[in-house]
Amino acid sequence: MDKDCGLAAYRECFDESPLPFCIIDVERGESGQRSACTYVYANRALATLENMHIEDLQGKSFESVFAEVEERWYPFFENVAFEGANDRIRWYNARVGRYLDINCYRIAPGRCGCMLTDVTEHQRLEE
Repeated sequence: MDKDCGLAAYRECFDESPLPFCIIDVERGESGQRSACTYVYANRALATLENMHIEDLQGKSFESVFAEVEERWYPFFENVAFEGANDRIRWYNARVGRYLDINCYRIAPGRCGCMLTDVTEHQRLEE
């Protein structure tokens, strides 16, 4: 997959958006097993939400960004990126102390776009 395929259009749409957004590549090894999930794009709003710099996300694997990556992430992203299923997952990011709803959709085979919403206050009211 051309790593820059279509990214200019996403940059134009999301660079200045107040909505946290990223694009993730899901790469499989030769046997079809997951080998890596990598951020190929992250906007400023996502970096702010994650309390990071954009440069600390783009081009980096999940494992290198988040020490607490859960195994449930990989089937979730594989299903979206390869099967084309739109899906949502809720995650507690302990590093920033926030609950996040992550809505994902397939952009191209092996690539998904993700919109994040901070639902911390809502989650705390439910508890």
